Amino acid sequence: MALWRSNILFLLLLGSLVGCVTPQTELNIKRYGGGFFWVPVIYNGIETEFVLDTGSNMNVVSEGFLSAHSVEIESYVSRSSFTTEASDLDSMATLPDQELRFTRPDSFSIGSIKYRVSGPFLLLDTSHSDKFFGRRTNGIIGTQALIVTNFSIDFSSGSLTIGRQPRGVDLIEPLVVKHGFLYMDVSVNGKTIQFLIDSGSVRSQISMSDFLEVANESSDFQESRGTYINIDGKRESVNGIANVDEIKLGGVELSDFSILVDDSNIIGLDILSRGTLHVDPIRQYASFVVPATGSKENVN
Repeated sequence: MALWRSNILFLLLLGSLVGCVTPQTELNIKRYGGGFFWVPVIYNGIETEFVLDTGSNMNVVSEGFLSAHSVEIESYVSRSSFTTEASDLDSMATLPDQELRFTRPDSFSIGSIKYRVSGPFLLLDTSHSDKFFGRRTNGIIGTQALIVTNFSIDFSSGSLTIGRQPRGVDLIEPLVVKHGFLYMDVSVNGKTIQFLIDSGSVRSQISMSDFLEVANESSDFQESRGTYINIDGKRESVNGIANVDEIKLGGVELSDFSILVDDSNIIGLDILSRGTLHVDPIRQYASFVVPATGSKENVN
């Protein structure tokens, strides 16, 4: 969802989390009306839920949430230059050379995992987030909090496991971790294309340039004048929508799949919600598998 890009800053953020406690933990993640998954967290002793967003390489906390609980905000400003890795359908508006504010909680945990040294959280005004997420969010869990160890997200049943190598699952799919973002190879109409794995996007999308390479007579591209509301409450336009004969990610293979055509290659929850994502960020291997009831799913 939020696609921030800054090599030096991300390494600093990740380095601040390396010292965290990483026992094995499994917890339920809830899915509400907006379609997104929410993770139970404890921020400075306050129990709440943050959105799970693998399309963000930073953790985010709401300024309004901190103010409502009388949490003193000790922030600092980063003057590093930022550019968007991609302009996806739900990306936060972040401009080059924008000054961003960060804060560091006294304590933070996800489930039973208590971080000894919690990395800085990006401070954002999330007052418009209910229009995007379906309900107002107090924060976002990005890959910053996940890629220090193995993790699995079972989107089909709603669970997050951190700190354990999955049993009986071969992690054979190459995984690219770039600036904290997770990329996997996806086959679209027989052509292999690298896609961002983004649980902060409800719909998957393909870039116009890649779509033109895989398109055929049955692709049925329809230009769209539709709009959507991003997390900042701003309206953005969509280039179009099309069908692809086949799209395959790991053990999930979908036929006659409707996909958005825009600026980036993104696997969203319309595909992720069908299976389980296993990630080994250190060795950079992953696997995406469907429930035991089957290994292939067709969509008509």
